[in-house]
Amino acid sequence: MKKSINAVGLLLLCVIVTFSACNKADGKRSSEDFSYANIQLGYDAQPYFDEMVGGIARVEKGYYYLGNDVENNCTYLMYFDEDTQKAVPVCNKAECSHKATSDCDAVFSLDLIEGIGTPGGLWYYEGDLYTIINKFDPKTRLTSCDIYQINIDGSKRIKYIELFKIESPGFVPYCHRGYLYIALHNGEKEIDLYRVKLEKGAELEQIYTFKAEDATIAYYQPYKKGIAFKCFSMEGDKPVICVRYYDAETNEITELVSGLNDRSYRIIDNKYYYMIDKDLYVYNMDTKESRQLYSFDYPVYLSYDGKYLYGDVCTDALLLPADEHYIYVLDTEGNLVDKIQAVSNCICSFGDEKYLFQMFDLNENLVRLDESVIKAFVKSQIGTGKQEWIELPNKAEK
Repeated sequence: MKKSINAVGLLLLCVIVTFSACNKADGKRSSEDFSYANIQLGYDAQPYFDEMVGGIARVEKGYYYLGNDVENNCTYLMYFDEDTQKAVPVCNKAECSHKATSDCDAVFSLDLIEGIGTPGGLWYYEGDLYTIINKFDPKTRLTSCDIYQINIDGSKRIKYIELFKIESPGFVPYCHRGYLYIALHNGEKEIDLYRVKLEKGAELEQIYTFKAEDATIAYYQPYKKGIAFKCFSMEGDKPVICVRYYDAETNEITELVSGLNDRSYRIIDNKYYYMIDKDLYVYNMDTKESRQLYSFDYPVYLSYDGKYLYGDVCTDALLLPADEHYIYVLDTEGNLVDKIQAVSNCICSFGDEKYLFQMFDLNENLVRLDESVIKAFVKSQIGTGKQEWIELPNKAEK
């Protein structure tokens, strides 16, 4: 086999050099309060990709994402270069065919017995990629959930941390400042919040227990020196919701907001933006004052990219006719900046300051995440009247 580096390898090699230079320049990572204005790539969480459960990882010059190839029962690790606006499989093997049946670095076989398992989530930390691999054992009927570390050129993929074996892998992980956070139910009235350091051989550390009727922990966000998260419970037939803060340096839990029973939220500095039905409000956590900012056409989920607030129905997209599905763009004072026509009834990832992403069905009928590709929207189009989407392949192009 010819040993010269192919075009894909050359592209990824350039990426590696860039990453290495950035990592050396960064020096010691900051433990200052989290700020959207200064997100430290490879260290801080990327909250603008929460909607896809970490399915896209922003790096210095592009984005990594997982693309599902249903026909061949596998997943591809792909890289989208923001300058060329081209996507390639993450494989550095010379003359590789990138076929699902090959030993391509980019391929994750989903075969229950022979395959590696299903990757879930994708995070970038200190120059490497991380994902959770869920593999079902038909003998024990348990799913093993392990953290894998992947080199950014795809050449090395190792089982990094063995997490646990579980009956139902229905947890939502969150990665921030070198820790992965996971909430696991311990009966109907108790849920435990854990964290695990992204360090080979690390073990789960229990940091909080929430006890209540139908207790649930979800919707993590980076905040100050740790993470904020929502606690859900029931009092009779009434939902009770509060937002709490875990300080990763002191291990203390404090309550930030309670009694609002909101649908979706974003914390920007000392302001808490939240949805009640179709209405957007902002709550000043210092003055304890709240005011309404905007009323949407339907209930939405919120995100923020450091400049604009975004609203979209996300996983409830099937409830809307496709031609009525818009992504709302607002400034932080609640002024409408733009309404972006969605490509179909799809799941939205609001993205960082450069790109917005949508995952949609190939046939554009029903949203089935296992038969999807991703489209990217260049945010410089916002407010210009131009709304063109770039299609990102979910596997190697023929």
